[in-house]
Amino acid sequence: MKHSENSSAGFDVMAKYLPIPEPTAHFLSSNDAPSGCTISTIQNILVLKRVRVHTLREEIEDLRRLTAQRLQELEDTENSVDGYTKTLSAIRRLPAEILCEIFAWVFRRTRLLGEKSLQHPPWKLGHICRRWRAVAVDYPSLWSTITVYFPTSTLKALPASSQAIATQLLRTRETPLDVTLDCDNAGCIVDPDVGKSITMICSQSHRWRSLEVHANAKLADILFRRMAEIQGKLPMLRTLNVSLRTSLSAVMADTFLFVPSLKEVALHGDERSLPFQLPQLPWGQITQFRGGCYITARAGLEILKASPLLAEVGLTMNPGYVEEIPGQQQLSPLHLPTLRRMALIEKPDDFFKLVTLPSLQELWVSDSYLLPSFIQRSSCLLVKLVVENVRRPSSIVSALGASPALATFYITFDDKVRKERLLVYNALKRTGAPSDICPGLTHVAAGGRSTSNLIPFLEMVESRWRPSALPRLRFVRAIHHVAEQHVRFLVGQIEKLRKQGLDVDFDTEIYQRPAGHYMVVGRP
Repeated sequence: MKHSENSSAGFDVMAKYLPIPEPTAHFLSSNDAPSGCTISTIQNILVLKRVRVHTLREEIEDLRRLTAQRLQELEDTENSVDGYTKTLSAIRRLPAEILCEIFAWVFRRTRLLGEKSLQHPPWKLGHICRRWRAVAVDYPSLWSTITVYFPTSTLKALPASSQAIATQLLRTRETPLDVTLDCDNAGCIVDPDVGKSITMICSQSHRWRSLEVHANAKLADILFRRMAEIQGKLPMLRTLNVSLRTSLSAVMADTFLFVPSLKEVALHGDERSLPFQLPQLPWGQITQFRGGCYITARAGLEILKASPLLAEVGLTMNPGYVEEIPGQQQLSPLHLPTLRRMALIEKPDDFFKLVTLPSLQELWVSDSYLLPSFIQRSSCLLVKLVVENVRRPSSIVSALGASPALATFYITFDDKVRKERLLVYNALKRTGAPSDICPGLTHVAAGGRSTSNLIPFLEMVESRWRPSALPRLRFVRAIHHVAEQHVRFLVGQIEKLRKQGLDVDFDTEIYQRPAGHYMVVGRP
C-alpha cells in the first residue's frame, strides 16, 4: 500500500515539476511508426505532459490573479501618493482673501445667451469642493454684478431667474451692486418672474454702484415707470449708462435728478427733435460724459455749460442739424478749464468754433479743418491725438506743429487721399534741426485702406528710431486693409526694425476694431 502511494506521489511530482524523460522524441521529427513497446512509452509521456499542461495553466491563472491584485495595489498606492501630495499643495494653504482675488479675476468675464453678452455669476465655484464653495459664498463681491435679460419670443431662457437673483442679493450682503437691465430686444414684459426680479433689484437701489439700462422704444417707458420707486433712493450710484431707442429726456424724466454720487454718465438715444432737451441729471457734479446719440454742436455746448466739472467728454455730432435755429441767440465761445480728454465723432468743426479748452491733453476727432486754430486758441498741450478719416492733411500738419508735447499720434486717411499723405510723413521726419516737430513722439500709427505711401511712413519711423533720436519710438503700426501679399515689399523693413527692438507691425484690423484696439482704448 505504501509502495503504491509513494509511486503515485512520485508520478505527480514528475508530471507537475520534474523534467519528463522523452526517449521517443526522435519520432517527432520523422514519419517512422512506433513499435508496440514504444507506443506504451509514448502513451506514458502523453499522460505526464497533459498533467504538466494542466499544472502550468493553474499556475498561470494563479499568477494572473496575483498580478491583478498587485496592479490594483499599485494603482491604489499611486492614488494615495497623489492624494497626499495634493494635500501639500500651496493652493490649499492660500488665505481665503487671496483665493477670493483669484476668483474675482477668473470670473471677470461674460457669457453668451443668443447674441447677448451677459455677466455670469460664479455658480460653478460651488461645485469644486467644500472650501471653494464656502469661500465663494462668503465673498460678496463675486455676486455683486446682476443682469436681468428680458427674453424675446424666440429666446425664452432667462440667464437669471428670480430665485437666482434672490440668492445673489443674499450673498452680496451690503456690498455695492452693478446692475444691468436689458430689454433692448424684448417684445413685451409679461414674464412674472422678470417682474419679481425687477422688484427685488429696485428694493436694493440704495446699494447700486452702477446701472446699465438697454431698452427699445416700445418698452423704455414701461420699464422706467416700473423703476419709479428708485427716485431719490440712489445714494451710491456713481456710473449710469442708458441706451434707449427713443428720446432720452422724455422717458428718463427726473428719475436720476437726485443722485448725489453720480460722476460718470453715458447716454445713447434717438434725439432727433429740435430744440434739444437736456436730460434731467445732476450735471453740476458729473466728471465724465459720453453721448452716443447724434446731437448738434449747440446741444453739445449745452451739456458742457451744465457740467463745469467735466474732465472727460465724448460726443457724436449730427451733421444733419448744424443750422442755426430761428429765434435762438448766437452762442458765444465757452471756456472750460477742467476738460482734459475729449472725443468728437463726425463733423466737429461747428463745435470747435464754440469752445476753448486750455487743459485738454487727449483728443479723438474726425477730420477737421479747424483743428489747428482750435488748438492754438485753446493754448492746450496735447499729449495724445487721434484723427480719423482725414481729407485735408495740411491742416493736420499745422495741428502737429502746434502740439510740441505730443507723445501719441494715430491717423487714418480717407480713401481718396493718397499722395497728400506725404505731407504728414515728411513733416514728422526727424532731421536733427530745431524745426523738427513733435520731438517727444513715442507712439505712432498711420495709413488707411490702401498701402499708399507706407514706404515714406516707414522712412519717417526710421528717422525717429536712430540711436541719436531721443526719445525713441516705442510703438508703431502701419495701417492698411489689403491682403498681406500686397505688402511683402515692406516686410523686410518691418522685420529689420523689429529685430532692433521696436514694437512695430502691420494693422489690418483697423476697420474691425476688436476689443482693446489701441485706436479706441481710453476714448471717452
